[in-house]
Amino acid sequence: MADGMLFQIDLRTFVEKMDLYLDALDVDALSMSWELFDDDQMVHFQGVYGNEESFKDCLSSLHLITSLQNDADCIIESKTQALVNWLEIYAKATPPLQIGRFYIYGSHDRYSPKPCGVIPLWVDAATAFGSGEHATTSGCLKALQRIKSNTHCHKILDMGCGTGILALAAHKLWPSASVFAGDIDPEAVRVARINMRRNQASFYIDRVSGFKSRWILEKGPYDVIVANILAKPLRQMALDMHNVVRVGTKVVLSGVLTSQEKWVLDMYRLIGFKTLFIFRMYGWSTMCVKYCGA
Repeated sequence: MADGMLFQIDLRTFVEKMDLYLDALDVDALSMSWELFDDDQMVHFQGVYGNEESFKDCLSSLHLITSLQNDADCIIESKTQALVNWLEIYAKATPPLQIGRFYIYGSHDRYSPKPCGVIPLWVDAATAFGSGEHATTSGCLKALQRIKSNTHCHKILDMGCGTGILALAAHKLWPSASVFAGDIDPEAVRVARINMRRNQASFYIDRVSGFKSRWILEKGPYDVIVANILAKPLRQMALDMHNVVRVGTKVVLSGVLTSQEKWVLDMYRLIGFKTLFIFRMYGWSTMCVKYCGA
C-alpha cells in the first residue's frame, strides 16, 4: 500500500450496462460496493485499491471500455485518500441487527445482554462480504427461516460463503445437519473459519471454484443450498449445481437485482426448478427454488 494511501474509483452507468464494467473494476480491488439510484435505472460502483499501479490499470481499462462501447452515459471519477481504519470506525458505529430470530452483533457488543428467544450470531464487519446489513444477505437469512419449518436437512451447502454468516445461520437452524461452506476467495475462507470458532459452531469450510470442485461433488447431494453471489455467475453455475441436488432440494439464490430476476429464474426453470417464493428489498431479489426433477 503506497505510503498509507488508498485509491478510489467511482463509476455510474445504466443497470443494463453494469456487466461491461464489473470484471475490470473487481481486478485487485480491496473492496467493491454498489448501489442503485434514479428509480433503480442507474448503478453506482465504488472500488477501493491499495496499489497505485492496479488503480491506474483499472482506470485505463474502464476508459477503454467506455470508448469501445461508445458509452457516453458512463461517468468515471477517481480520487486518492489517506488510509483510515474504516472497519474499526464502522464497527463502533454499528448497533446489533435483528433479522427475524437472528440477532447479529459485532465484537464491540459481545458482552452486552442479548434479547430473549433470539439466535445470536457474532459476525464482525470484515474483509469478506456478509454482515447481515445488505439486502442480499438479510434476504437469505429470512428465506432460511421461512423454509425451516417444512424442510428436513441432512446436508446444507453455502456456496460463496463470505464471512460464513449464512452457513452459521443454517447450522443454528438445523443443528443436526452437516453444513459445508466454500468460497473462491482465501480471505473469505479465513474469516469464515474465525466466525465458526467464535460462534462455537462446527462445519466444513474450504476454498472452492464453484460446483465443479471435487469436495463439493463428493459431499453432495444437498438438501438446502444457499448461494448469495451475483446474477451472472448464478446463471453460469446452474448446470453444475444440477449435479449436487436431488428431487426436493431447496436453493436460495441471492445477489440478484430485481431487474435480473426473470433472467436468472428462467435458467433454473429450464433444468427442473420451481419457484417457491421471492423476497424483494431495495432493488434486490432473494429467490427460493425447489428441484422437481428434469
